[in-house]
Amino acid sequence: MTRLTATAVKKLKTRSKPYKRGAGDGLYLLVTPTGSKLWRFKYRFGGAEKLLALGKYPDVTLKEAREKCGDARRLLAKAPPVDPSEQRQIEKAAQADSFKAVSSDWFEDKQSKNVLVTRERNQFILDRLSERLGQASVSTITTLKMKSALLTIQKNNGVETARRAWGLAANVFGYAIAHGKANTDPTSGLKSVLKDQDVNHRPAITKPKEVGKLMRDIYAYDGMPEVKAALKMMALNFARPSEIRLGKWDEIDFEKNLWVIPASRMKMRRQNPHEHLLPLSTQSVEILKELQKLTGGGEWVFPTNRPGRPISENATNNALNRMGYGGDVHRSHSFRVTGSTMLHEMNFPPEVIETQMAHARGSVSGIYNRSHLLPQRRELLQTWADYLDSLRTGAKVVPIKQSQDGVA
Repeated sequence: MTRLTATAVKKLKTRSKPYKRGAGDGLYLLVTPTGSKLWRFKYRFGGAEKLLALGKYPDVTLKEAREKCGDARRLLAKAPPVDPSEQRQIEKAAQADSFKAVSSDWFEDKQSKNVLVTRERNQFILDRLSERLGQASVSTITTLKMKSALLTIQKNNGVETARRAWGLAANVFGYAIAHGKANTDPTSGLKSVLKDQDVNHRPAITKPKEVGKLMRDIYAYDGMPEVKAALKMMALNFARPSEIRLGKWDEIDFEKNLWVIPASRMKMRRQNPHEHLLPLSTQSVEILKELQKLTGGGEWVFPTNRPGRPISENATNNALNRMGYGGDVHRSHSFRVTGSTMLHEMNFPPEVIETQMAHARGSVSGIYNRSHLLPQRRELLQTWADYLDSLRTGAKVVPIKQSQDGVA
């Protein structure tokens, strides 16, 4: 009988009844009346004839089916022999208990009520953990292996991400223990091996000459226009990255030059459950109207290539990386530090700056309202946008100083 070839497999036609075509060494292809072509391996174990399913053509090619058949035959050749069907069941059980599978179950069970930006951040961190631990069963992950994973994240993604990874991993293992998939938590005691997070420091460019170069680099960026526009808006408005990139077109009022950010996206939503008003400078309006020609037909202001989703914070950070601004120089969140630092140095009223940044304002936080200091904030942002333009274009920069009455 002629041995089955890849061309012959492709040309096999359906019949009124199922039929087989042998491929050697116990491997054959079962062709069903519905048109399915199913790989099967026939073997004997313990005196009984058994079958092992190896997948469906064309998802599994002839070459791949032969490789799987070879793996099964090697198990049978061991001393003592191993039943390939039983080995598959063991592997399936281990896969269901893998860190990747258990963390996915925990995420679906516990993260559904979190806002989108929190879910995205936590999924990103779990993905970094899964890169190191994903296929390992949660019952076999040691403290040493967990330590290695956390230190790798600390090196590649920073201290803050590593400490968040430790917290998320602890939650996943708590979930695993509660569901009988693990007996111990390998994260216990590992927080101490991570560097302390400096809560008062975020990398940021705050020198006028360097800010000018950063703005020129952003305007010259040749990547996705949505990412480029998002970076411009972050620089001009020093809002939180999530408040910008998760923006929707129905939040923007071009008649009033105002962006109404829902309370659900605000970090202080529990203390001040109100929407935040972002007055738009003429530069911001120009950027948004130009972008509207590209993305205005959809829901998101800054959509990604994946349907129905906005760009991620990684998109803007990766763009900054491409421009030469690594994690210890400037991040998406750093624009807030840049704006706050330089505007305070320019003697703008602190309350105007802090209100525009949507920070809690101590004793006045309880009387927060959506229009608080709106005229002053509008003037602040327009002055800031003009100042950034002057830095970017290399015009002679006269430091902006505040008078006692407000914006100069």
